[in-house]
Amino acid sequence: MNDAPTAALQKTYATDANICYQGRVVQNHDAGHVSFNWPGVNISLRFTGQILAVELAGCGDQFDVLVNGNLSQKLITDAQGLTETFTLFESNMPTTVDVEIVKRTENYSAFSTLFGFQHDGHLEDADEAATPHILFFGDSMSAGYASESNTVECSFEEIVNTSNARLAFPYATTRTLGATLTQVSYSGIGLVRNWNGTAPHRHIPDFLYKASAMDDEEHAHFDEKQPTLIVIEIGTNDFNTPLNDHEPWVSQDALEHDWINRMVSFVDEIRTHYGHTNILLAVPEGNIVELADHAISQLFANDVGSVFRHTFVVEGKGCAKHPIESEHAQVAAAMSAYIQDNYLL
Repeated sequence: MNDAPTAALQKTYATDANICYQGRVVQNHDAGHVSFNWPGVNISLRFTGQILAVELAGCGDQFDVLVNGNLSQKLITDAQGLTETFTLFESNMPTTVDVEIVKRTENYSAFSTLFGFQHDGHLEDADEAATPHILFFGDSMSAGYASESNTVECSFEEIVNTSNARLAFPYATTRTLGATLTQVSYSGIGLVRNWNGTAPHRHIPDFLYKASAMDDEEHAHFDEKQPTLIVIEIGTNDFNTPLNDHEPWVSQDALEHDWINRMVSFVDEIRTHYGHTNILLAVPEGNIVELADHAISQLFANDVGSVFRHTFVVEGKGCAKHPIESEHAQVAAAMSAYIQDNYLL
């Protein structure tokens, strides 16, 4: 709902230093606006006043709004990309509140753009305390696909409305560890093979340097915090459907061989770009565990260390057998414990 406030308010542009972003964002300092695409992008600020509203073109994306850590509302934006103004906070007296906006959804065709905040007060100075940062590469599980659902059979509309990156394990893990996060998560994506062999021209390594999930993005320059830890949650889509006749692999063994080699080269690319930071391969229980271990052994033989493997278990109680909120919470708890026990942050 577009509920623009009627009172005359001042505007703080999206590029203001007191607005904090987590995730890959494209800042236009001349125009004062900030664009972003990946699920889980997080915008936070501390506001003092009586009314605060956000000016946003969301292109159909959905957002959770939290005030003082509590879920306040869900924003559903105009699918055509019209600029809308949503009231985030109102009070009958000046109040200081922490406001957080989290992008729930994926979008393969457009950026969301934040133009700024309208208000009657002021933004408090941003907290510049150093915190560890985790970068997640992943598929639909990382993206929070249908994380609010409670049944396997769902309509497309139900999938859209129950998908929420804020409830997925990356967000929950970073909150447990007191870290910030960046997500590069794409439903159906794999390392060398996507779900059922679709879209063979793109896989997760193709998005290492991209600001969005859009095929036609011209490598926009994005701001991103240097990660302390990189988590790669990928592989389910490579192996969860049988090979099709048109695909290049003559056997499952050939696919597994390519997967191991591509994981090795992907880790090499990540290290070249981000430097020597810990890398955690997060894989589901099953045959892929052995493949991840083979990749780590090969990396170790190549003098590439500080690569770890963590195994998670999900039943998949949600839409299309995806994990629901409680399952994400369990994965996050186990992953957080593994990261702490192995001093990865």
